[in-house]
Amino acid sequence: AVMEAASIGILTLDEEGRMLSVNPEAESIFGIAEAALVGRQLCDMFLAAEREACAAMLLPPPAEPEAVPGPPRPGLGQLCEFT
Repeated sequence: AVMEAASIGILTLDEEGRMLSVNPEAESIFGIAEAALVGRQLCDMFLAAEREACAAMLLPPPAEPEAVPGPPRPGLGQLCEFT
């Protein structure tokens, strides 16, 4: 109920980046019905030049985050904002 009433696009992904569900606002953003989005790779919805960055954000976090230099990056189970 919350997902359907949200005024922002919300989608859920599996571990491989495939869309499991999308809310009506996400359908509006993509211009595609949920039935046609479910099962598709999220990164395939972006321009070729942006797909690598999308895929990098979907990688699972490293096993030992303190061993990786730099700021943490969004990943599975985290909010990712695309503008």
